[in-house]
Amino acid sequence: MAWLALGLRATLLEAEGREALERGGQGAGQLDGVLDDLRAARSWNSGSAPRLIEARLLAAGGRPAQAVALAQQVARDEPENLEAWAVLYVGALAIDRKPLARRSLRTIGELDPQLGERLRGGPAPGS
Repeated sequence: MAWLALGLRATLLEAEGREALERGGQGAGQLDGVLDDLRAARSWNSGSAPRLIEARLLAAGGRPAQAVALAQQVARDEPENLEAWAVLYVGALAIDRKPLARRSLRTIGELDPQLGERLRGGPAPGS
């Protein structure tokens, strides 16, 4: 039963992180609180969801270097995780790490050719 309670708590903390992303514009104090909760959720959930939510929050909260570091961990652990590569791409652009942004975009294109083409400024799907 304890594992069930921990799993439920982790799910609730992840949901709180997703809600924070949807609200956007978190103040520094609010953002830090949500990030603390997500880190707690990571201790109960070995999956990538809490780390990716945290990375997206860090990027949205003006901490792209931290977002990149976290997204790199996920991409290293899960090389086919499109969301990790997308966060990595956006973060790398924000901190002017062009080689990392190019590598991320190339991987995005391999995983999802349509998305890769759109990010490169190519034709939109269906055109």
